[in-house]
Amino acid sequence: MKTKLLFIIDQLIFSASNFILFFVADATYTQPTSNAFSLMLSASALAFNVAFALSIEPPITKRENNIDQYDLAIGATASILLCYIGGKILWPDFENNLLLSAAAASCALLWLSRKACILDESRLSSSIFLTTLWLATTTAACYLAPNAEIFFYYYTSINTLFIITLCSKAIRKNRDGGPAKLREIRAKKKLYFSSVLLAPLLWFPSNGIYPILSFAGSNALADTRKILMLLSPSQQGASAIASYIFSRRTLITVPAKNLLTLAVPLASVNTLLAFAFILLFGRIETTPLLWAVFFSTAILMIAITTIQSVLRAHSHQSSVVISLAVGAATQILAVLLIPAPEKIDALLAISIILIGYATIATISAVAYARMRNEAS
Repeated sequence: MKTKLLFIIDQLIFSASNFILFFVADATYTQPTSNAFSLMLSASALAFNVAFALSIEPPITKRENNIDQYDLAIGATASILLCYIGGKILWPDFENNLLLSAAAASCALLWLSRKACILDESRLSSSIFLTTLWLATTTAACYLAPNAEIFFYYYTSINTLFIITLCSKAIRKNRDGGPAKLREIRAKKKLYFSSVLLAPLLWFPSNGIYPILSFAGSNALADTRKILMLLSPSQQGASAIASYIFSRRTLITVPAKNLLTLAVPLASVNTLLAFAFILLFGRIETTPLLWAVFFSTAILMIAITTIQSVLRAHSHQSSVVISLAVGAATQILAVLLIPAPEKIDALLAISIILIGYATIATISAVAYARMRNEAS
């Protein structure tokens, strides 16, 4: 019970940290900077998913609690390249394009190093302390920086410092050398390929809407990011469960529908907190329909993350890939059916995400039930 609680505390603190930092930056800087920050976080999420597939997931399958220097190098290379390319595509007009790409890469590597750190349950307390310290330093940097460019310099530097600290706790030295690592990758190329293929599919359902809004010229990008970031308690609660599953390689034996007993209370609390926050601090117009969509999205997010973590921990990646691919296709189709994409508002954007989540949840639940039948 103590370990589960620490996983939840760690994820909630990390979620709150990103949430608070984004809202502080949004209140401090201009709308174009907030939009660029939103796109940067979206690119970081994609880079993290790919880096996780290449450097964290392989040690998990071998039941190891550390990554080696080669795993880190592979993850770092993937993150830097993806964020550089993402900068050319997603924020080409930002004044300092390269700086924002560096900030995105440092963000992805920070998330990666945290995941590596908490593979070993004994390091949870250190992760909680370092994440809290990271929030304090980045928030202070946001207030102290005279402009957005200086803030991104501070942000990248702080991230780098914490990456080094976290990795010093999580990395074991591989004495077999690089050639041995290459042989290992070749021997498990199918696993690496399926994991990398899974990365953008994991990213798209909740993050694909941001580049879509950007390319469509919609003004709802920052508002959509704010509302979706209010889903963080549900997202991080689900991530805490996922981290516990990955660390213990646990096979949950309850029917998929029973996961709603966990999802509904957490989603309810999340929705109430989000409503109170917007009422007190938000500058967004909301409606009862938006909150109904928000609540439904929170429920599906928790159920999907939990079910798919079990599927991935037990090498059922193909089922996850299929569900996410169909969900992404459903979202894209929904956008294509909208006559004027530039008029997409926050409610419509989140509704599109909900449609994709409903598709993913249905397919994942079927795969989960089949896995349970095979195990029994």
